[in-house]
Amino acid sequence: MAPPAEPRLNFRRLVALSTLMMLWGTLGSRPAAAEESIPLELQPYRVHLLVAQTCDPVRPCEDLTPALTAQCERTWGGRWQVHVQPLAEPRWFDLAGFAEFPLDEVARDEIVDVRYLVWIARRATGVQVSLRSFEPRWGHRSPVLQEWLLDERELPDRILQLTRRLFRPVAAWEKRDDQSVWLVVKGGGLAEADPEFALFQTGELLTPWLIARRRDGTLARQQAIPWTYFRVESLEQGRGWATAVSGLKSPLAIKARGRMEYVAVAARPQWSHTRFECRAQAQPPRPMSAHRVELRAEGQAAATADSTTAAASPEIVITDRSGGLVLSLAERPKLVWLTIYSGTLKLAYVPVAVGHAPVVRIDLPDDSVRLQAEGQLQLLESELVDEVARRSADIAATRAAAKRQDWNAVQFHLDRLRKQATPQSFLERVSAVRVAAVTAAQKNKDRVTEQRVQRLCDETSDLIRRYLADDRLRRLEEEIAELRAAANEPAPGSSARAGTPGNRPAAPDNRSPAPGNRSPAPDNRPAPSDNRPAPSPPAPNATTKPAAPKGTGF
Repeated sequence: MAPPAEPRLNFRRLVALSTLMMLWGTLGSRPAAAEESIPLELQPYRVHLLVAQTCDPVRPCEDLTPALTAQCERTWGGRWQVHVQPLAEPRWFDLAGFAEFPLDEVARDEIVDVRYLVWIARRATGVQVSLRSFEPRWGHRSPVLQEWLLDERELPDRILQLTRRLFRPVAAWEKRDDQSVWLVVKGGGLAEADPEFALFQTGELLTPWLIARRRDGTLARQQAIPWTYFRVESLEQGRGWATAVSGLKSPLAIKARGRMEYVAVAARPQWSHTRFECRAQAQPPRPMSAHRVELRAEGQAAATADSTTAAASPEIVITDRSGGLVLSLAERPKLVWLTIYSGTLKLAYVPVAVGHAPVVRIDLPDDSVRLQAEGQLQLLESELVDEVARRSADIAATRAAAKRQDWNAVQFHLDRLRKQATPQSFLERVSAVRVAAVTAAQKNKDRVTEQRVQRLCDETSDLIRRYLADDRLRRLEEEIAELRAAANEPAPGSSARAGTPGNRPAAPDNRSPAPGNRSPAPDNRPAPSDNRPAPSPPAPNATTKPAAPKGTGF
């Protein structure tokens, strides 16, 4: 029996099958490829609008889908691709439940740029409209905006006005130089239906982001450039340029690596205030309470050493117990510069867009070791000031007494000067502060704090050597010695009796007489004295007649 014949390959069928598979793959990937080939400025925003209504028995609800779609065409035009979806009934009972409703779980499979949730509650006094937004790409949740209406015919227009306040357009950016970038706004090249609904205005702020993707195009990570904003300077047909406003030295010094995207999002004020919090980089993070913060407007720069004009005085605020402060949008401009101090040390100088986010936190180095050392050195410097003042007063009193030749007072003040604190005692206290602070900084492996403590201790030591120098007291003693010698005043502690000039005792004459010359006999007679006793007055009733005055003729 002959073996079965081997099956032969049908090359025609194989080629047809391969062609069919290639065609199927091309058709399946056509939408994604078409979207990537469209320029960014010609791509519209995909918007999902969820509408929930609370009806009243007297005032029934009506479908707002046609009216909202038509209003979007009149306002946003082709820049929005809107999908209006009415909800059967609200899944919340009050405003708190509406604010916490998880928008990220609604239509998760649908790819959108922004999703809005609208709640229309009909009351006896009118219609209450509440609206909030969620951006899946950035995970951004907006606050709740509310508005009361009396005429229901205004509902579509008011709803679109609220969406405009919460809408944040995006743009791709490319570095132009160290301080400016090129912008390509998404949807900026499409026709503008209403000038009031423009995507960007000149002077508006944007927040730059860095987005890294994997080989398959999925998102790996995304991160905003901290303390950096872009200000739109010029924009036309979705393209223009912007300047960088940053608290970093080189915010645009970024190397392009692999599949990296550069995107900027509008930093529009959505909240009425922003809370700024300062925390120390410790484990756990510690709030930096009672720290001084200086607030300046965008054009109010701080004074520098080479500036010719004096800078305006900033507003000074002290952080609360939780290390924060509140920036109100009604009282301040959109961009505020904040300078954070720890004692006399400037920790940070950063800009903050007020209302852009509810809370903004900054993590700063733990400066408690340096701050404690600075406090101890300031106490030491205050004692140094008192000591220098006492020394100067005693030196002035010593010189004044020397001019009066009051040598007892001179000696008293000199003794006080010798008993005062010496520079060595102050330097030993500085050394104790230095050793304790440097040891703590080395334990925390904080090289910056160690250098700052060393610099503070060196400055205090220089002040001590400068104002408590020993040569000043030595020069004073030499000056007093010269004045004593000029006044023939013996130095204190000598055996000679102090006396007035000219009455000093003469030195004894111990010379022996010459031979053959007798010394005269000593004269022991008392020396004549002019202190003769006055004559006693005559006794009363004496017979002696007084002498008559001259020239009387008697």
